[in-house]
Amino acid sequence: MKNILLIGMPGSGKSSVAKIFAQKFSYNLIDTDDEIEKATNKNIPAIFNECGEKYFRQCEHNVIKKIAANQKFIIALGGGCITFKKNLLLIKNLGRVVYLFCRPNQIYKNLDYARPLVKKNLSDINILYQKRYQIYLNCCDYILNCNNLSLDLIAEKLFTVK
Repeated sequence: MKNILLIGMPGSGKSSVAKIFAQKFSYNLIDTDDEIEKATNKNIPAIFNECGEKYFRQCEHNVIKKIAANQKFIIALGGGCITFKKNLLLIKNLGRVVYLFCRPNQIYKNLDYARPLVKKNLSDINILYQKRYQIYLNCCDYILNCNNLSLDLIAEKLFTVK
């Protein structure tokens, strides 16, 4: 079994889909944001505010380095994980990379709170989307269109691409 790594914008459903997928299909779950919070004893916004994005990306990189390939994990990566070049090679070697694609207006609907690099407004979401879209495409093995789909249906569709 290969690991499945989820990439995509904040609010695309990576963490939620990974939890559902892990339960339904007996995969082990890793959410890199959760692992970083455990390791630092701080929540993600506090890490960004107190230590900055560079420190956060290094923490994220350290978590990813500890993941072994071919272990039957579903891994929810942070939305900006792919912007840290040291992560790209690691990610590609860990398993199948699936881009949970959502249009900015869908992300706006999905966001339940502001994230460190994107506030809950469509303008911020569009700007971040434009910066990252091509990187997500270049990094992924598969694109899963998640627009207007339930989290359960996304998890079901994800199972077919493993």
